[in-house]
Amino acid sequence: MGKKILREFSMVDYFLSILYRAVLIGVMILSFLHYGENPAAFWVIVFLCFLPLILIGSDEIIVYENKVVQKKNSLASLLKIRERVYYIDDMSFATLSVPKESTTGEIAGAVVMTLLLPMNRVTTKGRNPIIFRLVNGETVYFLTGISPAGMQRIADTVNELIYQKENGSGRWGNVDEYLSDIN
Repeated sequence: MGKKILREFSMVDYFLSILYRAVLIGVMILSFLHYGENPAAFWVIVFLCFLPLILIGSDEIIVYENKVVQKKNSLASLLKIRERVYYIDDMSFATLSVPKESTTGEIAGAVVMTLLLPMNRVTTKGRNPIIFRLVNGETVYFLTGISPAGMQRIADTVNELIYQKENGSGRWGNVDEYLSDIN
């Protein structure tokens, strides 16, 4: 499997998922207390609460010596349904998304959308991508809610592992030089 080098996840998402699970379990218990009044409603509520209960979770990215794994920490993740694995040997470099310059039309569109949408629908939390360029030319995006500093640690660690693989070295090298050479 390889040695685990780095594990990153969002602490805020983790605690929010625990809070959401607690609320769903509370709703299920409350509906059980009223089972005698309406058994059909009890089963509908249990079904509607059980599905999100097993799917709610937080993102986690683990970097091993030979691969990068993205998974969601949920009860369904025990079945390894939503796990993505990419091997270091198949990667050429990793980077974070680079914000592009906004055009006047994009800025105007953002202003109009902000004015038209109710304030409770505008979210400030985004899912940012970590971009992996594969050797075969494909580009893979890991969308995640991990902090920018954590995402940068992941990209730096993966680039170091790629550098070590390319140079046949077991020590950490100068990744900035390596990245400027391949770009």
